[in-house]
Amino acid sequence: MNTEVYKAQLEESGLPHPERHPFTTNYLPRALHKDERIMAAVFGRRKESEGFFGFVEGLLVATDKRILFLDHRPGYTTIDEISYDVVSGVNITSTIFYASIILFTKIANYKLSFANHESAQRFVDYIENRVLDHEVDTPPAKKPPYETVIHDQAMNFLHSHEIGVLSSIERTGVVSGAVVYYTMIDGCPYFVTKVNSQKATNIIGDQHVAFTVFDEGKLQTIQIQGIVEQVNDRDKKTFALTDISRPRTYEDGSHKIPIMRMGDTDFITYRVIPTKYNFTDYQQIKK
Repeated sequence: MNTEVYKAQLEESGLPHPERHPFTTNYLPRALHKDERIMAAVFGRRKESEGFFGFVEGLLVATDKRILFLDHRPGYTTIDEISYDVVSGVNITSTIFYASIILFTKIANYKLSFANHESAQRFVDYIENRVLDHEVDTPPAKKPPYETVIHDQAMNFLHSHEIGVLSSIERTGVVSGAVVYYTMIDGCPYFVTKVNSQKATNIIGDQHVAFTVFDEGKLQTIQIQGIVEQVNDRDKKTFALTDISRPRTYEDGSHKIPIMRMGDTDFITYRVIPTKYNFTDYQQIKK
């Protein structure tokens, strides 16, 4: 993209003083397509870890084709591409000096604090108009064509268990696994994780996961391949969090599951939409 055209689009987008963020704004053109136009942009700070110094700079850019989240600093660059199709909504909160915005999507939520009022409002207005236009032009949502229906025996197996192994892909391409508690809603496993967990970071970069549940006593296992979506439905989030966080009996007594004992109340709820699965009952396999 031509430098002058790029700068003009940034100014027209309502982003004040882009020169104050030269490291990020100089990098942004690399992420844009030649025929892509910036419609709105907002700088802010997002929470990456606990403590005062846990905030890092982030940039949300709405173009005529997609939304980009850019976190660019020395030795580290993250670019998330977000389709308008997966946007669930956007919210703005204003104080005397700054504004905070949250972009809700089916994959992750993006929150920026300490943002300029004008650029934040322009970004929110543009997103709301785009999402509204999409809702008007798009027929009612149907079941995703890639979703598969799990048969009764396998579904009963999932309902009778509550712990599985979630395998996700890191940005480096490395596969990582984590044990999670889950609950079943509408045929999909739901689980919760902390906002800044490795699982959440992996899912933002790649929605494809594997989910495995095994019963050693019954010699049964299910291996699911699927797509992860963030859950924004309030009732389903409440049900999932309540069911998963209920106290259980362990060797050291009755208490909540480990993730709920870490003092962090900022959780994300996800669901795994099965695209392929394999249920095996080893007791039925003839010797």
